[in-house]
Amino acid sequence: MKNTGKTEKLEPWSTPSRDNPGRWYPFIHWLCQRVYYSRIRLLHPERLAGAKEVPVLYLGLHRNGAMDGFIHHALFPKQTFLITSNLRRHRFLRLFFSGIEVLRKKDPASSPAARKATNLAALDRCQAHLAANGQLLVFPEGTSDLGPHHLPFQSGAARILLRFLEEHPVRNIAVIPLGIHYERAWAFRSRVEMLVGHQINTDFDPESTHRTRLGILKRRINEALEDVGANFPTPEDQQRSEAAAYASTLGAGHTYTEALQRFAHHLPERIANHWSSLRESKEWPKLWLHQGVPLIPLKRRLLPLYAFWFAISAPWVALGSLLNAPPLLAAHLTGKRCADEPNVIALWRVLVGLPASLLWVTFLIFVTVTTSHWVLFAGYLAVSTLGLLSYYRVKKLAVTIHNGLRFPRLRPEALQFHRSILNSLSNEDTTRSILDSVPSAH
Repeated sequence: MKNTGKTEKLEPWSTPSRDNPGRWYPFIHWLCQRVYYSRIRLLHPERLAGAKEVPVLYLGLHRNGAMDGFIHHALFPKQTFLITSNLRRHRFLRLFFSGIEVLRKKDPASSPAARKATNLAALDRCQAHLAANGQLLVFPEGTSDLGPHHLPFQSGAARILLRFLEEHPVRNIAVIPLGIHYERAWAFRSRVEMLVGHQINTDFDPESTHRTRLGILKRRINEALEDVGANFPTPEDQQRSEAAAYASTLGAGHTYTEALQRFAHHLPERIANHWSSLRESKEWPKLWLHQGVPLIPLKRRLLPLYAFWFAISAPWVALGSLLNAPPLLAAHLTGKRCADEPNVIALWRVLVGLPASLLWVTFLIFVTVTTSHWVLFAGYLAVSTLGLLSYYRVKKLAVTIHNGLRFPRLRPEALQFHRSILNSLSNEDTTRSILDSVPSAH
């Protein structure tokens, strides 16, 4: 898989519209992802070519609850969401969520008559939005899950698209699948990659019926979403592949998504065996993990260097955490007590942590104004920023140093695990390169 390696510039604003009331929502989503996740990468942005001049229907895989929407809005600030009314049932939630509302069967007070009326009105608003050259995001699964396989795709996206095509037969529309992949979806300051798929073909046989076209669109949408996702037979296969995919990013040029998709198709037996050997070792319960992987220095002489960087960076993280202890503690406890599934842990933390942080900063500004200690407040902002930016690396260094000092015996096994991953990806790249160089038989 070709990767541009570029991190997209994220802009906290968008043009107001009827279904996207303006600057507040993109800004709050931008702020959420900037604080909660350490890096967001857009893979294959070249596949968006031509999408600026025409209406765009984005079709996204749904993994991590409403946090997926925050990531989408950060990367594509002009997107309008098709969202469940459940996300806007309270005034507090409406501070975070906006879009064209639909009702699902599982939503509170969702009677058949109410669902029909609401969803028909939503369909009309989707058509009007697209007709005005708008950008619409739909999650065909309807809800999210972090399990080994995507949930069943509903037909709503295909119906929206087919109606637009039939009502505007001479207009072009870009239909773009998007797959979202988290190293650790619920973990604070984790990393995220969004994969842009190939635009979906919307051409038909002129003689085909409405029903036939709907079936064709559903199949094309399903295949396109499968191509940007990663599905596994069992949760154990998913865990092994996610660990291998993260390990492939360490000291190599592979992207997490690239490796994850390859291992979803086939995880070599030697990688699975090395992973099982690590899991079955008596030291495993005492190992520290980073993104689910027990990091160990592959070279013993690197430990002093890691310790040096940790000594420089860790104080900023510790001091920044101490200075922001109230909102951080509130977010942590809320995620621990209120989240009933892993795919909503991050959302609960953000829904409580962000307002708590804003209140905390407001309080500190008030104290600063009344005491005129502006230098101290500037120091607080600097330390908080440095701590936030350093958190991911410091956590990674802490895990590596701890495991390297306490469990040096596991270094050979860890080295074998890492080498087998890189060799597998390298061999596959070589094979693909050879096949691509073979002249076509046509």
